[in-house]
Amino acid sequence: MEERGELCLAEEAERLRRSGLGVGEVARRMGVDAAWVETVVTPPGDNEEPAPEKG
Repeated sequence: MEERGELCLAEEAERLRRSGLGVGEVARRMGVDAAWVETVVTPPGDNEEPAPEKG
């Protein structure tokens, strides 16, 4: 893994996930288990505002 300063593993996993990589690809690039990646990354769309309700 390339040097990125004081970035922790969870932050690096989140950064890679936001860049568009899937959980499996993030795990492969970081050399960690995919199940761990799933526990630390925010699923796509979870940080977006909810769509306004149509009434």
